[in-house]
Amino acid sequence: YEISACLVGSEMCIRDRLYGFGNNENGELGIGRTGNQYSPVEVTFFSSMEVLLLSCGYYHTLVHTSDHQLYSFGYNGYGQLGIGNLTQQLSPVKVTYFSNKKILSLRCGCYHTLVHTDEVRIYSFGNNGNGELGIGNKTNVNNPVEIEFFRSKKISSITCGYNHSIVIVDEGNISVYGFGNNGNGELGTDISNPTLPSKMKIPNNLSSISCFAHHTMIQTEDKKLFGMGHNVHGQLGIGNTSNQSIATEISFFSNETIYNLDPIKSISKISHPYLLEISSLEYPKEIVIEAICHIYGDDSSKWISETDPIKLLNIRKLSRELKLDSLVAQVDQRIVKSFNKNAIASLIKEIEDKYPEFKDLLSWTTTFLANSIQEMTVEEIE
Repeated sequence: YEISACLVGSEMCIRDRLYGFGNNENGELGIGRTGNQYSPVEVTFFSSMEVLLLSCGYYHTLVHTSDHQLYSFGYNGYGQLGIGNLTQQLSPVKVTYFSNKKILSLRCGCYHTLVHTDEVRIYSFGNNGNGELGIGNKTNVNNPVEIEFFRSKKISSITCGYNHSIVIVDEGNISVYGFGNNGNGELGTDISNPTLPSKMKIPNNLSSISCFAHHTMIQTEDKKLFGMGHNVHGQLGIGNTSNQSIATEISFFSNETIYNLDPIKSISKISHPYLLEISSLEYPKEIVIEAICHIYGDDSSKWISETDPIKLLNIRKLSRELKLDSLVAQVDQRIVKSFNKNAIASLIKEIEDKYPEFKDLLSWTTTFLANSIQEMTVEEIE
């Protein structure tokens, strides 16, 4: 099996199939019934769909598919499924508000959800007892509501903790805004439980940031790692159990390179993924994959919905040179799906315009390829 994504909350996607296991008391596995699952079970609702994004909350799950539909299932006591009611869902239901919208990223907190669309907008719904929805009040919401503060801003990343949320904005310089629970210092702001986005006090050279239950971890471009927030169990790794309201360096990693936090800004140094100098890469394979995908926007999985055969072939060529076999296999699927009669005709027409003397031959080629393309291997297409 080739695992393309795995998330805490017991969901994973293997190729074009979605599997779940673990706690299922509220239907958060989406298999049409309750009852914990101790081995992987397929979420058959998605068996004929291509899953692009998924995120797991405490008892709820959201899934975005390639046909631009968003589905949710599980516990819904706070409206975190975004379907206009508080009814628990044992099987996936469509979040109709986002029908036919392109979703760049989505994140589930404990009982709330954030969604970032290509309209350059962020929406939130669910529990808002600490202001984690960022809409200026503490009223729960069961339908998506826009966080107007971020309208038209260039969003780099969104992330959620148990009941706090963080959004990274690229305003020339990276700015980070937090809202929701700050009782443990997890937002790094002087405001107690801000209900509107509040600018966080963090190191200037931010590279990546991730929210956990009640604490936040930060990596900087000079490869330092910082933590802030709840620390009763020593989860910040700073040598004590005191909560931290400001970003505190974890000195143990001061001479190490950390790759396990989501890349935000570091990949933007690579101006064009296809022009990478293969022999001088300084990034691990995971970062290279992000770089390849970066051309498709802020969300690294947007390339999966790419339909331009030429771009896909370029990605495949680079992936193969890097020996990223799993990525090659994923791109292969997209290439086969992207080559249809219209795609072939479009490519041939470009050649005809440049070489009109071959028009008759190309016309025959178009018909031949259109009829045989599904039987060809990707190598033959290339």
